[in-house]
Amino acid sequence: MWRLLWIGEGRTQQTLRGFFKWLGPRRSVSLKEVCMDMWRPYLNVVRDQAPQAVMAFDRFHLVRHLNHAVDAARRSLVRRRRQKDAKDGAGDAGPGAVFSRAAPGETT
Repeated sequence: MWRLLWIGEGRTQQTLRGFFKWLGPRRSVSLKEVCMDMWRPYLNVVRDQAPQAVMAFDRFHLVRHLNHAVDAARRSLVRRRRQKDAKDGAGDAGPGAVFSRAAPGETT
């Protein structure tokens, strides 16, 4: 069963260290899971204070990071395609263009 143990005020490493101070070293090493924000300073504090704990992140932050990665990959592909088209003299196909290459011997 999950239960909320603590909520701190402010988004700082010091705030999270306050949690571990409140919890104490004996209970800190017995933590099995920690659900938290994906902020790197928080990750560092938990790794330092409770290295055995599994870190869990909420769905909102996971989806946000995945969407960012997919969007960055999409932008990179579009940029490379536009550079290739400019080099080949094909011109700008526009922002809504969909590209497809047929395999040898196929038509699209």
